[in-house]
Amino acid sequence: MAVKENSICFQHLLIFMACFGTSLAAGRLCEFAEKFPGVGGSCYKGSTNADESGDLRPTLPAPGPAESRSTVKEESTNTPTEEVGHTNDEGNDVPVTGQEVDTISEPTVHTETTPVAITSSTQSTVDMTSTTSDPSTTLPAGVQTTQTSINQSCSVSMENITILDHGSFEVNENCTKKFTCTNGYTSVNEEYTCSYGAECDKRNGVRKCYCERGYQGNGETCMQMTNCLDYFDANFTDNGIYTIKPTNWTGSPFDVFCNMTDGGGWTVFQRRVNGSVDFYRNWTSYKEGFGWLDHEFWLGNDKLYYLTNQGKYQIRIDLVNVHGVPYYAKYDLFRINNESDFYRLSELGDFSGTAIDPNGGFYSGSALSYDVNNRFNTFDSNSGACTRNQYGAWWYYGCSISNLNGEYNGTGYIGIKWANLPGGEYNITYTEMKIRPL
Repeated sequence: MAVKENSICFQHLLIFMACFGTSLAAGRLCEFAEKFPGVGGSCYKGSTNADESGDLRPTLPAPGPAESRSTVKEESTNTPTEEVGHTNDEGNDVPVTGQEVDTISEPTVHTETTPVAITSSTQSTVDMTSTTSDPSTTLPAGVQTTQTSINQSCSVSMENITILDHGSFEVNENCTKKFTCTNGYTSVNEEYTCSYGAECDKRNGVRKCYCERGYQGNGETCMQMTNCLDYFDANFTDNGIYTIKPTNWTGSPFDVFCNMTDGGGWTVFQRRVNGSVDFYRNWTSYKEGFGWLDHEFWLGNDKLYYLTNQGKYQIRIDLVNVHGVPYYAKYDLFRINNESDFYRLSELGDFSGTAIDPNGGFYSGSALSYDVNNRFNTFDSNSGACTRNQYGAWWYYGCSISNLNGEYNGTGYIGIKWANLPGGEYNITYTEMKIRPL
């Protein structure tokens, strides 16, 4: 083909030399041919491309974009795209590999439809001066990041643990390790251990350290609840039944009724409501306690001894008469001795309250003050005469001027009595005796 074109050009040369002479230099042949296309052919031997005006120009590669700060890797269709993340619920790409990449807040246009993965070696650095900081911006297809997936579960292959959901934890069989899953990453606490007052157990499908009865906490730290004030200080403010274990108490933790009014933290040890429980009982019954904590009951002298001897306690006694009028008596100190001393009322502090009428009888003090330093009596104890006469059990001094464990609706000495009570010392329909640390 090249030979033929050269022959044609030579023939044309002879013709033009004959017509116009030899003044036309050989170096201007192609220029002449371009000026007179109808006469001569093109002397350019490369490929050509005609534009709309008919101009013939060589086909050149399209000019590339000006070099900028953004570096994007375009992958061929036979090169697999590296997956480094997935899309979260808001449509934003969220990383899973832990690689660090620059934040992309402006869509990047790619020249191919195949998704382009951005890896640590081809990460994009976008000029942030022209972008938005709106976190809801949806990233274009193919743009991946390496932040851990939200709510991703964890795979654990030790201590018989396989899969953990995000935000959950599991403890090994002897409660010495705790595995916690957070967005696909598992942390291991190898110093996990049960506190004193806790046990390693599996409850409702969850194995961990649990505080025993009479203790409160998360299992790793458990606080012994020695009275109702401990619960109140731990933000338990509802009246109700709680479990305590007083200091030096060797038996099992036991339930008490906590009155969280009047300053909160009162441990109730006696209540009379309607006479449904018989209070005319023997020594053992008063030692161990009887009745129902949410109704009428006596907590038990043994428990009362341990409670009042683990610190300094005050006592409050609430009374309501038959007319519905309330009164109260409060002493800033209250303590009883143990059984070997017949649960003697060994200390009673100063009185304050409304349950007194200084001009109401032969004894000008408060009713319970009359019984200080007396031992507790039941009808089967050594000095049970007043108990039988007053049909109850109490710290009787002779036959006492107070008798809150007497017969409900009883009259005279055998009934519930509180001397010097304004409005009458009998006809008491409600009593509640409770203690609290000073």
